Amino acid sequence: MNKKGFIVIETIIVMSILAIGLIGLYSSYTLIVKNSKANTNVVNNTFLALQISEYKKYTTTNTNTYYIELYDNGTKFYKRECTTSSCSSSALSTEETNIYKNLNIDKVYIATKTFSDLYNSNVILNMDGSTIRYLQSIKNNPDIKKDESIIIVKVKNGKETEFSFYQETEFYERGLLTSIILQNNTPTSPVTSPGVKGATERILSSTMDDYGLSYYFRGSVQNNYLVFANMCWRVVRIMGNGDIKIVLYNHNPNNVTNPCASSEDATDRAFAKYDSSENGQAGKSEFNPNKNSNAYIGFMYGDVSGTTYEAVHANTIDSTILTNLKTWYDDKFTDDQKGMLADVIWCNEKRIASDNYNPNNWTGTYNTGIGTTKTNYAVRERLDPVATAAPSLVCLNSISTDNQYTKLSKYTASDTTYGNGDLDGYKIGLLTADEVAFAGSINATMSSSYTYLYKNASSTSWWTMSPGDFNSTTFMYMVSGTNGRISATNPTSVYGVRPAVALKTGTLVSGSGTQADPYVVME
Repeated sequence: MNKKGFIVIETIIVMSILAIGLIGLYSSYTLIVKNSKANTNVVNNTFLALQISEYKKYTTTNTNTYYIELYDNGTKFYKRECTTSSCSSSALSTEETNIYKNLNIDKVYIATKTFSDLYNSNVILNMDGSTIRYLQSIKNNPDIKKDESIIIVKVKNGKETEFSFYQETEFYERGLLTSIILQNNTPTSPVTSPGVKGATERILSSTMDDYGLSYYFRGSVQNNYLVFANMCWRVVRIMGNGDIKIVLYNHNPNNVTNPCASSEDATDRAFAKYDSSENGQAGKSEFNPNKNSNAYIGFMYGDVSGTTYEAVHANTIDSTILTNLKTWYDDKFTDDQKGMLADVIWCNEKRIASDNYNPNNWTGTYNTGIGTTKTNYAVRERLDPVATAAPSLVCLNSISTDNQYTKLSKYTASDTTYGNGDLDGYKIGLLTADEVAFAGSINATMSSSYTYLYKNASSTSWWTMSPGDFNSTTFMYMVSGTNGRISATNPTSVYGVRPAVALKTGTLVSGSGTQADPYVVME
């Protein structure tokens, strides 16, 4: 551990404390000292100053101590010093207790060992589950030199809300993205019903997905901007497993520091320029090359003239849009950035609508999904009847002809517990029509241009992953560039490619999520 950085930091922090005092809450999450120089990088941040001073105060020469926990027992803060087998406690002074009370925290963990020592020791089992999950999530982060890092975790209301580490001569402070989102947005019920009414509100709400309770942004929210891989994204939702789904907002053609800034807004920045062709420059693509079979509703598809549901919808051939997404993925993300992405379900729901769903009054055989048989898919059944629309974030299993449930529709990069693992390592997809409905759009003629998904994406319509129906022609759901509403069109149309990815649960960020101060992922 390089100690020279601490000397510089300590001097700077003392000056900061004299200037701002030891009262007040942190104002932002930011890099404090870069390469042990440039006083201009110091932010008047009481909690950060306190963290450094507390580390210096409580660092112990006892080689058996693995971490120190400062915690509130209801009346007074205590220091608990822990080895791998036991802990001993002592009360802090009234002055120190008041400092922590004023900072509105429950506890702080200060590791006295390196990350590797802490993670690989049994002492981790003495820490709460959220901290265990957190340390697991950054275990493979290549940017953290684990044998030269000291870990500090702040906990409030049973959740870790800040994470800091010393690394060589640098001191970093970042917030846990999932915690910051929930801290800055109180989840509330929608004022308008998803899928039935367009969203005029700006809220974070919740519903169930395949993993558990998911928190989604709805309406014209202005605090879900995020910078990752030198591009601006919008946070769509926290998934039920804690991973964070994001969708492209600005591919950053001007290579600016803040691609989320309002000065960088345009009508086509949300689309992926996946090659040098005309379509690539415009960020457009077909969904599939043909429209004359049920097969072409597939993100991947099988035998277009097959005689069984399984053969037609097999995940054998990449769709045109998946091929282009893979090209863009390899071009835009480094290996390290790919490692920060979560392997989550991308839902291309091939499930057929119920037997009696027949809004077009078809006669004869229908709703089989075979070849050129007229077929309604489950997404249409949920979203088309606007007055009773019921979008869902649960990707319903496809049912084969022998009624065996499969994971045919649940695309994952390699995970076969929740998904099919058919994306061959690619952790990328598109939003579903249901996700767009929860964000505030509806499947109707009225405008949905007030949702956050409409901005930067009005030059053309753009694809979702959701199938609608087959009636001599395949129909897939897209989002209108004219008014933001959900609509259906044939897969040979050339529309916008708007990539979505998911960040891992333990992603660390700075910023507050606004255009001027977006969340910035620590890479």
